[in-house]
Amino acid sequence: MPQPQLSSGPVPVQDHRDRIIASLEEENRDLKEQVNMARRDMESERSEASAAISELRKILSPLHHALKLVFGEIDKIQPAEPDS
Repeated sequence: MPQPQLSSGPVPVQDHRDRIIASLEEENRDLKEQVNMARRDMESERSEASAAISELRKILSPLHHALKLVFGEIDKIQPAEPDS
């Protein structure tokens, strides 16, 4: 029985395209997963930043209020400077 001979010619164009398509589809899946992970990380960071800002506002509010009172008193004492 004769053995089939392997072709040493060029790879068919369709086979080459199929490999490129498969490679691009895999890359697309990987990139979508990276985007999803980045979005989750961003949301987590946003939540942490919001909590930190709220805590900072709570801590600094008394100081802010006190400074407003002090500067209000200074404005009452100090005459307005004339425009040059």
